[in-house]
Amino acid sequence: SSRNDVMSKTRMPHYRFPRPSTGAVRAVIALLQPPGSCKAFTRSGSSYPPLGLCQLAATVQGRGNNLSPVIDADGEGWSDETTLKHILSMRPKAVGMSVTSGTKQLCERWGAMLKREAQPSPLRVVLGGPEASMDPRGVLTSCPSADAVVRGEAEVIFPELVDRLLEDMPLQGLRGVLERSQEGPELPELLRVPKGGFPSLPFPALNDLPVHRYWCPDAVRSPMVTFHSTRGCPFKCGFCASPELLGKKVRGWGVEDVLDELEWLVQEKGVKEVSFVDDVFTAIPRRTQALCEGMVQRELGLSWFCNARADQVNARLADAMAAAGCHQVYIGMESGDPEMLKFISKGAKLPTLERGAALLGAAGVKRSVGFVIGLPGETDETVSRSIELAKRVKPERIQFSRWTPLAGSPLVKAGYGRTEGGDAGFHDRLAEDQVSRWLARCYSECWGDGWGKTSV
Repeated sequence: SSRNDVMSKTRMPHYRFPRPSTGAVRAVIALLQPPGSCKAFTRSGSSYPPLGLCQLAATVQGRGNNLSPVIDADGEGWSDETTLKHILSMRPKAVGMSVTSGTKQLCERWGAMLKREAQPSPLRVVLGGPEASMDPRGVLTSCPSADAVVRGEAEVIFPELVDRLLEDMPLQGLRGVLERSQEGPELPELLRVPKGGFPSLPFPALNDLPVHRYWCPDAVRSPMVTFHSTRGCPFKCGFCASPELLGKKVRGWGVEDVLDELEWLVQEKGVKEVSFVDDVFTAIPRRTQALCEGMVQRELGLSWFCNARADQVNARLADAMAAAGCHQVYIGMESGDPEMLKFISKGAKLPTLERGAALLGAAGVKRSVGFVIGLPGETDETVSRSIELAKRVKPERIQFSRWTPLAGSPLVKAGYGRTEGGDAGFHDRLAEDQVSRWLARCYSECWGDGWGKTSV
């Protein structure tokens, strides 16, 4: 079964390579996280490693030279001028960036600037990430500097993409790639690492990244890194595009492989805190249980936090997570209105969600509870029910986010879109519309002694 495959303990060696060479060696494709990338989707100035770009780099890292260096200019705190100088000194044939709904303008600015400054040398711009995967033609329209986009999990074809760039060959015909010159309505396939492909897939390469600089307010120690142990989400929440992007089947590295990598991060990188960015860390509860027990057995000494479904939490799992170092869990409750939960296909009822949150609290794990405000059909009354739910749960942290129509999400596929608010992002409270007024009301009413601190 797929669950047994995810739990597989078949292990392949995880090779570690020396730091990439620097100097005269020309990069084939520089993988860039531009300055300001993390600020585009957080309110706190949090800084995270570009995990997707690091995953790509890992697939070619054993081939020598500096084929695909990852430049985290945002994490380094570099200025535009320093970033530009650093990339141009590598004389790359191409630059790759990951695009989200909130970073299209930023990626276009950098793509255009790098192409202009690289002249007379040609420079190709290749974009991937969630937005490029879900709306490739829209990204090519929004980002005129882009020569091509890659749909899905690009590590599947990245070594071949590097080979083509190295030989100055076109990317057209490569699986998952849409070049600007391509015509016709058909889109390339959405790439995914096959179910059995994870044992041989290297973990993201963090070699030259500023690990000591990564942080967010939810972390209690540093250095901190983000970590993807699984991909995919079996649930159907209407506002979320993740199942479309990463698939409905949960896939990932075996528990022992994950534990090996965590141990390497602790011993070699000095990591003390991990943010698990699996869509649902508890998607396969027995896997989560085994992973937590393994962390205790190996005495990793990590503190960590994750995303979970409250309706999947029982007392045994909550206790195991706490014992393994989990200090906070993000729980999406979305709405306190039962009809709204049905409308978005949450697949859980309020009493079950409240029970799971209570079990985590009883185990000593802080709860960061999220609500989505402004969904189709939202009213003053449904907002009041969300506020009432928050007051019953009394989470240590709380987050009210603006509903943002995401390409590929069930609601967008069903034709729902905003009637006001324009391009306001998840955390935008400044737009002069009803949703901003609801958000202001939610935050003003939902705080108390020891609960309701605003989350990231």
